[in-house]
Amino acid sequence: MADKLALSIGQYILDVPGDIDRPYQCWFNNGRTRTPDGIWLKKFGYWFRRITPEGFPHVRQVEFFDANTPYVLWGGQRGSGKTFACVWDCLFTAARVPGCKQIVLRKTMNELQRTIIQEFLKLPEELRGVFTGGMINPRLELPNGSIIYFASINDEAAARKYQGGEFFRIYFDEWCELPFKWWSYVTGSLRSPITRDILGRLIMPQVKGMSNPGGAGADVLRHLFGADIPKACPKNIDIGGYDPADYTYIASFMDDNPAYAADTAAGRAYRKMLNAQPKAIRDAWLYGKWTGFEGMYFDCLDKDATIVDHTWVLKMMEKQHWHSIGLGVDVGAVHHTYICWNTLVKLPLQNGETQLFVVTFAEKLIKGASERVIAGTMLDEMRGSEKNIARVNRIYMSPEAFGEASRTRARVIGDSLVVGGLPRPIPAKAEKNSRANGLRLMYTLLADRHTLMDGEVVSGWLIDENCVELLDALQGAVSDPEKDGDIQHEGDDPKLDVLDGIRYFIYSHYVAGEKPAGEVYREKMELIKQGGITPSKSMQMFAEHCRRIKELREEGIHVPRSRQWAQDRTPRLRPFSPSSASGVH
Repeated sequence: MADKLALSIGQYILDVPGDIDRPYQCWFNNGRTRTPDGIWLKKFGYWFRRITPEGFPHVRQVEFFDANTPYVLWGGQRGSGKTFACVWDCLFTAARVPGCKQIVLRKTMNELQRTIIQEFLKLPEELRGVFTGGMINPRLELPNGSIIYFASINDEAAARKYQGGEFFRIYFDEWCELPFKWWSYVTGSLRSPITRDILGRLIMPQVKGMSNPGGAGADVLRHLFGADIPKACPKNIDIGGYDPADYTYIASFMDDNPAYAADTAAGRAYRKMLNAQPKAIRDAWLYGKWTGFEGMYFDCLDKDATIVDHTWVLKMMEKQHWHSIGLGVDVGAVHHTYICWNTLVKLPLQNGETQLFVVTFAEKLIKGASERVIAGTMLDEMRGSEKNIARVNRIYMSPEAFGEASRTRARVIGDSLVVGGLPRPIPAKAEKNSRANGLRLMYTLLADRHTLMDGEVVSGWLIDENCVELLDALQGAVSDPEKDGDIQHEGDDPKLDVLDGIRYFIYSHYVAGEKPAGEVYREKMELIKQGGITPSKSMQMFAEHCRRIKELREEGIHVPRSRQWAQDRTPRLRPFSPSSASGVH
């Protein structure tokens, strides 16, 4: 009966239904004889030697094989057997649908050769087919006519080349590395009229991917598949007829893979290596979290030390009302426009000193807006809110919005802002390497740790809990391996616009903001008016008042000579007429 097993390639049996033993295993049919090597099982009067390793497939690999939705993503922890599952899913599909075409893609061919292709080439040629094409057009051609192609897509032009193809299966290795626009071109080639395999089982064309968290396309996949949040179509892309039921997410962990079980030498060694990584990367690799990953730029981000309560922010801004408000604006037409509101607060430290902290307390993300709409949005957001127009002294905007023309984008926006009481935007710093320098300054602020008077540890940059776009962008930024200190910025992900907007403020305006001298003066004058202080203290304040007048005059500020001090100190004196003096303000 062994010669009638449907999924046979030569002497190899791809046992999808589990006729010989457990499902999804591969066996070598040795006929009536048995040799000493390997693990053997006698069935139907024949001896079968197992090709797949002991413990394969584990529960998550079976989920990957059995998934019956158009889109399947296996994500999460390292060492969970994703690469091995992809190899065998390709082979099982090739045997179930003779003559079908499949393709496995990754961002670079070198990476694909070191992972998927290398695993294929470890198998006997009779089983996995003849490998041809080398680096130019690599593929495996199986005896039953099925073909498995391998390709790289490192830019949008490369992705467009596959629009005219026809594939029964499309696999993305490290799917998160690919922006949505790239892989969406390829998925348009997923089509086939076949609905049942040679076993009579239902089967459909599918897009399947494997990935650790992190990369240019991670946020889109995270939302589409509901990796750690409810499934939803991301706001920055348009997928007509998006149906959450079409997307299956398989979360896998190292403990799912028997090869790296916690009680094995390999498992202990691998866990030790992962535990030595920074916290964000450790969370991703060891616990499969999507809030940290290899290549994460802001791996120093600690939410507990950075995120602050909105009510606390409002309280501190009211208490320290002399600190100005600065805006960072990244203007986009096709891309998004991001606006962030920032200020400074001074807090007491445990060592008795004080420290100024940058606080980002509000944000706005809009797309496809005209210059006047952008300005109107900024003004609307500030009227009657904590974003007090009178306190805004700087608005830093994308340097490319400025120019020599009389009607630049910055000029049009500025005209509307000035009418509304805001200052005109100025260009953000844009010298050579300003992007990298600004990002490194942001990194430094997030990495700084300060212990406050109450024992709480905070970072040097505090972010309001309501700034969800900024927090998501910081978590999703990926280091650019080609440019030290920079981040990857492929595609049109709004996170890039968010990071640019906040970078404009941080890098251009990060200066210490002490209480203005005028504010100190006014506070002391209020004490004089209220009375209840000693004459000696009063004289000290009068002397300070005189010094203040002198400073103002040295700075070229006209101060009318008057007896306003005496009137404030002794209200019984005859009031001055309007023409006499206006006082010091």
